[in-house]
Amino acid sequence: MKLIITSIVAYKEKDALVSGISEDGLYTFRVPGLYSPKSKFASINNPLTVIEPVLSESKTTKHYTLSEASLLFSPMSGQLDFNYVSGISILLQATNKLIEDEERYLLYHDLFNALLALKNKINPYLIALKYLIALMNLTGYELNVNSCIRCGGKKDIVAFSFLEGGFICKNCFTNEDKNDLEVSEMKLLRNVYIHDGYDFNNDKYDQKVIISLLKKINIFIYDALGYQIKDINNL
Repeated sequence: MKLIITSIVAYKEKDALVSGISEDGLYTFRVPGLYSPKSKFASINNPLTVIEPVLSESKTTKHYTLSEASLLFSPMSGQLDFNYVSGISILLQATNKLIEDEERYLLYHDLFNALLALKNKINPYLIALKYLIALMNLTGYELNVNSCIRCGGKKDIVAFSFLEGGFICKNCFTNEDKNDLEVSEMKLLRNVYIHDGYDFNNDKYDQKVIISLLKKINIFIYDALGYQIKDINNL
């Protein structure tokens, strides 16, 4: 079993209580001595670390206990520039704040692939954008990026509405309508939306447009789900 650590909290003395997701569910377990300077588990003391754990049932608590762990990926290895750290933080906040605990494991494959893309030096903000789209789909806010949300037409797309959840064509757009995205942002949204996976070509996308779209999606997420990702606001 592969598991992505999503939270680490102090438990008793030098122990920690760790939660993580696998492809089949959410797991919470005690890690003995994690905060000890000589802990054999020191390498897993970061959220979004990917491990292969060996868990045993505890005789004294309701939680599993971590017996062994093989480190598969640490988000804190390599060059940690501002963009990379911001990308990691966006993924973590989105995972922990925008979806209920019992459904979080449904993001496992997207989160695993997002972390792999970060390791392969894909633009962290493209990864964050793709991940937020996956999360929106999972929480019932899927967008229509293939045709006009009103008439179904695929020509002369001129606007986008978060409220209606998709594109609007020239024939359907009225003076009373509000356009939520610029043309460049609409193109980016569609390209990222239909792109299979997280393996993007960094040179193909404009960083300013990526960040602008991230901020607008963040506002929509706040309106829909009641939480705003702070790291996006700071970009």
